[in-house]
Amino acid sequence: MCERLDDLDSIFAYQRPDGSYLMFPKILLAEGKDSMAFCKNLLKKGRVSTTPGIAFGPTGESHLRLSFCVPFDEINKAFDRIRALFV
Repeated sequence: MCERLDDLDSIFAYQRPDGSYLMFPKILLAEGKDSMAFCKNLLKKGRVSTTPGIAFGPTGESHLRLSFCVPFDEINKAFDRIRALFV
């Protein structure tokens, strides 16, 4: 997941997790200021399910939560779809 996020460094900034299966990247695009709208758009147009950062409180705004406790192929499929939307 880190490699895929590195490829999208104009869209997301993140800290490499130390031992979790979750990531909480910051959305760098202007539309990322509303994480709920961003995640809804990602689900509707890209068919990628994420959790908006605002769900974790005000400091989570402009972020989204990603889980990599799914098969590797599913992670790649999701990132291919994200790339198609924004790159």
